[in-house]
Amino acid sequence: DLTWTMTVRDAPIEPYQPYMPIPARFSGRFNGDSKNRVALKGEKVILTSTVTSWADKFEARFPGAERPSLAIERMDLVGIDLDWPNRAKVAKAGFRRLQAEIERGKDGSLDIVKLFGGPAAPAGGPAPARTAPGDKAGPAFKFLLEKLALSEGTLSFVDEMVSPPTTLALSDLTLSLESVTWPVVGPARLSIGAGLPGSGRVEITGSVVPQPLDLTWTMTVRDAPIEPYQ
Repeated sequence: DLTWTMTVRDAPIEPYQPYMPIPARFSGRFNGDSKNRVALKGEKVILTSTVTSWADKFEARFPGAERPSLAIERMDLVGIDLDWPNRAKVAKAGFRRLQAEIERGKDGSLDIVKLFGGPAAPAGGPAPARTAPGDKAGPAFKFLLEKLALSEGTLSFVDEMVSPPTTLALSDLTLSLESVTWPVVGPARLSIGAGLPGSGRVEITGSVVPQPLDLTWTMTVRDAPIEPYQ
């Protein structure tokens, strides 16, 4: 039965790159405070942890690329409470000044998906197997994310599926997602806002159930120029 506290300050991410089996090359600095316990009770392993962590100047890029595909000035994970194998809760996940450059190729593939090890192109195929009625399953693990917040973001989307290829940019991007639960006990509240090319603005509010996907939203667009979508 082991209990310990740990403090990490200004730790570079790069030395741990070999443990991340995806194409993305990461950089940035990590910080964290945690209190942890591991205990053996017969054949049962108990793991509890309370954590607050943050990272500065996080970047993800393709190997050899000069520019990052994703950059975040500051990331915060506040109030992580883990009680394995029963539940996990995150009070807030915050992302400030995110800059993302996403490209959709002629085959419909998204480079951001390939960056994090996803399939090179959209693929069909059979749906994942589901547990049949009567199959033995372990106790349900419960997860709660109280709030995810993104502020001061920018997004550049390059679309090569149209001719000629076009670039659309979103500025002053904000996103709020509240009460995400698993298993799902109710819809999460969603709010998105962004500046459109020119002087336009879009605002989206709604609710979302992650699985099976059930998304309901209202959208307001104001003063959006038509030319960028020609």
